[in-house]
Amino acid sequence: MFKPTPTQEFFISNFALGKRAGVFMASTTSDHFSGRNLSINGNEFLSFASCGYLGLELDERVVEASVDATRRYGTTFTTSRAYLQHGLYEELEDRFEQAFGAPCIIGASTTLSHLSVFPSLVRKEDAIITDRQAHNSLQDAVTAMVGRGVHNEIVPHNDMLDLRGRIEKLSAVYDKVWYVADGIYSIYGDFAPFKELKSLLEDFPKLILYVDDAHGMGWTGKNGCGLALQELGHHERLILVTSLSKAGACGGGLIVLPDEKTKNLVRATGKTLTFSGPLTPGQLGALTAVADILLSNEISDMQNQLFDLCTYFVDQAEISGLTIIDKSISPIFYVSIGDPHLLAEVTAMIQKNHKIFVTPTGFPAVPKDQCGIRLTITRLHTKENVDALVRAIAVEHKAALQRRASAVNPD
Repeated sequence: MFKPTPTQEFFISNFALGKRAGVFMASTTSDHFSGRNLSINGNEFLSFASCGYLGLELDERVVEASVDATRRYGTTFTTSRAYLQHGLYEELEDRFEQAFGAPCIIGASTTLSHLSVFPSLVRKEDAIITDRQAHNSLQDAVTAMVGRGVHNEIVPHNDMLDLRGRIEKLSAVYDKVWYVADGIYSIYGDFAPFKELKSLLEDFPKLILYVDDAHGMGWTGKNGCGLALQELGHHERLILVTSLSKAGACGGGLIVLPDEKTKNLVRATGKTLTFSGPLTPGQLGALTAVADILLSNEISDMQNQLFDLCTYFVDQAEISGLTIIDKSISPIFYVSIGDPHLLAEVTAMIQKNHKIFVTPTGFPAVPKDQCGIRLTITRLHTKENVDALVRAIAVEHKAALQRRASAVNPD
């Protein structure tokens, strides 16, 4: 009935290739998780695919808080938040406001939070500028606003000179100019140019920064406030949305707003805050424990442990000759491999010969000839784990290139 487009055909064939190699669309067969190890088809793997950067999803306090809330309140609380929300929501928002130092709203997810904030705050008299590599959830939210008649332009990734020119031009025509970007980009692990963005805020009074810091929260910043708030600080023209399902370990999104008036506007008019299902009591309970950890002194120690591991990875990768696209110290790294077929081969051999699971990344997330291995490091890893990872990538990439060379130029 439905015929795939050429681009969809490429996706289908690419996923089929990866699935045959056992590196795409895999399912775990683990009956429990340790944070580092998991089972796939009965085989044990060391995993570098988790976005639980602080390992809090396995913290006993978080687990027990989730179980306790489920026992007391049941598995779900289904009333629309427009009429009645679980009391834990207000308690949690108060705690995150203490941690982040600004008004906060908890949403059902980062994606759904975007779909509440944009329609509530962006007007037809405004313009939006989107970074080319902004997360797909941001791009979908912007597309929805374009459908409502809002002007949108796309700028090359982190190109501040082009961005400055666009802002200057659009400021002469529109009431507000929104720049939409990630705090830390989810594929390469590169950061937004925060110093330049602060300068743009000072130079253009019509500019509003909208930052998705889903991958920046928790592992850095005071009380885990994240990369963007740490670098930009609070500003009356900064809107931030982050994730509670990565380093936050539970689920949901967090909207951080500049003042109570804006918070009330988004809370009252944000459609996904009203019409989407609420978080479960178990998630809300777990988040109370996470918030307590963020507000405690131990969060700094956790962050330092992870920072040391990430720094160690960069050092060992350089020694082994791996090509890391961006060497910013964060839990996300991208090792360049080549075309989709080479990527599938290398990743499959890493699994087969070293029992390590990593996530291969290709088009459309990256250009077709720049496929690579996206890997994430968590506080639950060890330096020995990192050594094994670096060795596996280096050995299998070299072996795959040698096999390809032999096939092209046989003796």
